[in-house]
Amino acid sequence: MQAPDEKDPVFALREVTLGPRAGDYWFITEGLEAGEHVVVHGAFAVDAATQLAGSNSMMTHPSNASLSERVELPEEFRSTFARVVERYTDWKNALVASDTALARRHAGKLRTALEAVDVSDLSPDARKAWNEKAKTLRESAQSAASSDGIAIIRAQFLAASDALILLADNFGSPGKTLRVDWCPMADHDRGAYWVSEASDKEGIRNPYFGDAMLNCGETRKSIPPATAPTAPRAPSEHEGHVH
Repeated sequence: MQAPDEKDPVFALREVTLGPRAGDYWFITEGLEAGEHVVVHGAFAVDAATQLAGSNSMMTHPSNASLSERVELPEEFRSTFARVVERYTDWKNALVASDTALARRHAGKLRTALEAVDVSDLSPDARKAWNEKAKTLRESAQSAASSDGIAIIRAQFLAASDALILLADNFGSPGKTLRVDWCPMADHDRGAYWVSEASDKEGIRNPYFGDAMLNCGETRKSIPPATAPTAPRAPSEHEGHVH
């Protein structure tokens, strides 16, 4: 819901009570008043901005906001998620080089890597969180893979980056510590994030401008590796014997 009396559009979470369904519409019986403005398009972008700013998701109850602190990731999921991050990094590097054909190709490889992610061993809550955010990442990669212009591919990369950051926030990095970088001039001076490896010694390499402003940006935060399942300890040669 758009907050009233604000110079710029400001949105706030509002819980509503649904009434009966009427075709493709639902009646809202509580939570909204006539004349109030709500988000009908671009809800994910608003929600992503909210979470990247450090607040809870508007689409997830606060108790489910961070899965990375509460779940251990199965090895197969970690492995396939790591390939997603690798393909994303390839896409980012192609954009740093302003190579349209290569960026398009790596976006397609990212989509393929997403299709191979094994979520079968995740808990129902974790699987739901993954599917919600991976959907945007997959759609952005697909759109970029079928686009010709570098500007369009970069716009899709922006949406994909927001989705990947939210996934990594929820699940942790599947491999090395990740770095979340920020360029205040990207997206028509609205600013945009992207993901790099924290160990990247080259520092800021801007995928939104390439050589035009290669080092424009700053690091905003780090995302540590996810928790791995604890392997059972093998008994020593003295355990299990009765003396």
